[in-house]
Amino acid sequence: MPTTTSPSPIDSLRREWFLTKLSFHLEDLPRRDRRAIYADLRADLTDAAREHGMRTAIADLGPSARLAHDYRAAQGRKLPRWWVGGLVAGFLAALMMFMLLAYSVGMLDAVASSDGAMTSAQGSFFWTRVSVEYTPEALSSSFEGVGPLVGLVLTFATFFIAARGWRLWSRRP
Repeated sequence: MPTTTSPSPIDSLRREWFLTKLSFHLEDLPRRDRRAIYADLRADLTDAAREHGMRTAIADLGPSARLAHDYRAAQGRKLPRWWVGGLVAGFLAALMMFMLLAYSVGMLDAVASSDGAMTSAQGSFFWTRVSVEYTPEALSSSFEGVGPLVGLVLTFATFFIAARGWRLWSRRP
């Protein structure tokens, strides 16, 4: 049985790693609730580690995902999942930018392979006018239109829907 009052550096790392994994799963809880949970768990783990060791204290809590599920269920209401919304919206935004880039590169390739018959081209892709120019001295693309604004609105709408943002207005018991 350890006689020290504070955990060893290794035990502190184990405890903080467990709390870090838990924090990922609790990201959707209100900040004040998360802070209270972390403070309580940190103190409880430190106390339990004095008697049985940090590994046993952490193992007794079970997997961090399961513990987080129990804390979310204790809220008494379904919460928005902001990190899910962020992942889905980020993927959508990256996909839209990649598609626009691929379109403009395709246009540049068409102009470059025309053997000098044309040096520029214009097209439209998702409400965005794309102009490309290819000469021996310059290579350029320009974009104008409401496409980026439409993409931004779609990204925010996707974020809100994927995160289930309407749960924010549910009443707390």
